[in-house]
Amino acid sequence: MENELRKNAIFILGLNGAGKSTIRDDIASAQDILIIDPDKIAKEHNCNSVRAGKIALKMFDDAIKNNQSFLLESTLSSYSIIKQIKIAKKKLYSVRAYFVGLKSLNNHIDRVNNRVKNGGHNIAEDIIRRRFDKTYNNIKKLFPIVNYLRIIDNSVEFTTEAKIINGKLKKRKQVCDWVTKYVITPFVEYKLDTQ
Repeated sequence: MENELRKNAIFILGLNGAGKSTIRDDIASAQDILIIDPDKIAKEHNCNSVRAGKIALKMFDDAIKNNQSFLLESTLSSYSIIKQIKIAKKKLYSVRAYFVGLKSLNNHIDRVNNRVKNGGHNIAEDIIRRRFDKTYNNIKKLFPIVNYLRIIDNSVEFTTEAKIINGKLKKRKQVCDWVTKYVITPFVEYKLDTQ
C-alpha cells in the first residue's frame, strides 16, 4: 500500500536526438502524470529555450511543493538537473531515471538534422558537441541518487542495455561500447569506492 501512495519522480535523460520524447510518451501514456519538458513548453508557449527553462523550473518547484508525481525530460548536461534529482530524492520521491543514448556524437547530430528535415525543432551542432561529454559523464552521478536507472541504446532501436535497481546492476551479456565506457566501468568503480 505504501508504494502505491509514494510519489514518483521520473527523469527521461539523454543528449539531443537520442529519442527521449518517444520514451517520455510511452511512460506518460501508462499513467496520469505531470510532464515537464522544456522543448514541449517552448512549442506550446511559443517562447525561446531560456523562457521555457524558467517555466519548467517553476513547474518542478510547484510539483515538489505540492507532493505531485512528475516526469521531467532533460539532456543531463548541467548540474541543475542533478540538483533537481537530489531534491526529489530528499523529498522522498521514488526516483526513476531512463537514460537514452546513441553509439556516437555524430549519430546525435544526424538524428537532430533528420528531425529538422521532418519539421521538428533544431539544436545547433555546436551545442550538441558541447553537451556530449557532459551528458554522458553525468550518468555516473545518478548512481547514488536514483532508485532505478534504465540505460537504453537507441542506435538502431530501443534496447535496454542495463538497469541499476537500488544499487544492483543487471545488464545484457553484450552491451554497447558507450554503455561499457559511461555506465558499466564507472558503476564498478563507484561500487568499489563505496565499499
